[in-house]
Amino acid sequence: MRFILLLLISVLMQQIVAQTYCRSYGDIGTEYSGKSIQTSDGGFLITGNSNSWSGDFFDFYIVKTDSAANQIWSTVVYTEMEDIAKAAVELNDGSFLIAGSAYTEVGGYDVALVQLNAAGELITSRFIGDETNNIGNQLIKTIDGGYVVVGYTDTVGAALITYQPMILKLNAALEVEWSRRFTFCGTCSGEAMDVVQLQDGNLIVTGYLHTGFPVTTGDMFVAKFTSTGTLSWFNKSGKNDKFESGNSIVAVNSDKFIIAGSSFEDNYDIYLSEIDGDGNTIWQKIINSGTSEMAAQIIQTHDNQYAIAGTRDTGEDDYYLLKLDTAKQIVFSAFAGGDEIEAASGLLETKSNNFLLTGHGIPIGEFYDEIYVLQFDETGYNCSKTDSGGTVEIYDGAYTIGGFAMPITFAVDSGAEWFSGSGFTTICADTVTEDTSTISLDEVKSLANCRLYPNPAASFVEINNVPSGLFTTTIKVLNSSGQLVYETVIPKGQTSCSIDVSGMSDGLYLVNISNGDDYKVFQLVVTHN
Repeated sequence: MRFILLLLISVLMQQIVAQTYCRSYGDIGTEYSGKSIQTSDGGFLITGNSNSWSGDFFDFYIVKTDSAANQIWSTVVYTEMEDIAKAAVELNDGSFLIAGSAYTEVGGYDVALVQLNAAGELITSRFIGDETNNIGNQLIKTIDGGYVVVGYTDTVGAALITYQPMILKLNAALEVEWSRRFTFCGTCSGEAMDVVQLQDGNLIVTGYLHTGFPVTTGDMFVAKFTSTGTLSWFNKSGKNDKFESGNSIVAVNSDKFIIAGSSFEDNYDIYLSEIDGDGNTIWQKIINSGTSEMAAQIIQTHDNQYAIAGTRDTGEDDYYLLKLDTAKQIVFSAFAGGDEIEAASGLLETKSNNFLLTGHGIPIGEFYDEIYVLQFDETGYNCSKTDSGGTVEIYDGAYTIGGFAMPITFAVDSGAEWFSGSGFTTICADTVTEDTSTISLDEVKSLANCRLYPNPAASFVEINNVPSGLFTTTIKVLNSSGQLVYETVIPKGQTSCSIDVSGMSDGLYLVNISNGDDYKVFQLVVTHN
């Protein structure tokens, strides 16, 4: 009887272990991970970066695996300088679109888009930017067949470079439909980290913003944009004496969003916040396991609970997986890793209801990072070590609503090379191809000649050279707190209007002008002295 019991336990443990695995991908250099997706064939596509090929600079490094995360192919895509891949989507024809950034000749870092076919061969590449740096952090498909990229773009003010969150809408042909920088103050810096689209086409974006240097405090933000690029509302949440970031967002429904990120005061904790459909903060919480924790991605699971991938400091940083119930209480917490530093970058729930965590770390006996994927079963069991614990605490903080968005005019470049082989260590150099395709994007010209004067103004300002084409032109004036103080429209066929500012208080105002998908913002100073 005892023998049969031991045999049953042995079989059960073998079945559990078979559900978990740890895989690494890389070569002689350093590899860092981005996010991963489960593909239509049941396998996975893992985005990352490697300097094993170029040596001096990082290149796009994309790995395609089967359903057990065994590598099928890997591809390196590179320009002449640095290329960083962050996210990917699978297209209807089985090809893949990967987004990130690349240092190009347009003027620094540009948003980079690379399309690979199902075999990992380069189809096309697009580099979108202007004279400043533009970084892509996340990519999603939209319900109209296009795409949205979020990240940040820098802008030079009075002796100050600020990094402002950015959202970029592309059509199915990877042509820019609209783009926005957005913030709540002219000297704030930050970036957009994640985006989701709702069934009505609206977009919810999260990230972080801070207001000064050195950076000691900052806040998580959530912003809502319409499908045509209008900023509907802007929310920032957090405590005045801490730094909070929003790294990942889940849309529970059109009126509830859960954001996961990090909160830092003396140490890092996982930060959670719930936002309603009007941009109001419902609650904020932190998860503290007694050490330092950071969240990389939150997902909603098949049972309508939540799972969070992150990094936990247990002497050396390890991969960290938590599952929360609908009341945001911990169902389990597990960590995995070796004696070196590991960092998580992404998480997905597999079709078998297990969890695939993406990250990078240094394998035993090696000196440089490689990309890792770890499969946890639905109870948190994994192929390394496991732990439970941690508490969820109410996090009392303040929030404010108000912000503004500005248009960006982007140029486009193209041209990338790829190398591919059955494995990363068997690259075939003679398979190099060069993509020379280009796309021509019309710059936003319809409002390019629009003028506002005088500025400063005391009584009236004139707006002229407005296009008289197919659309009415909407004029909105916002005060420095983001409150709407004046709104009017210029009918089709008319090209100018006059605004009475005599009743407005002295100060700085933003004049937002929109015509169809075109958008322009003026800073107006009102003074009665």
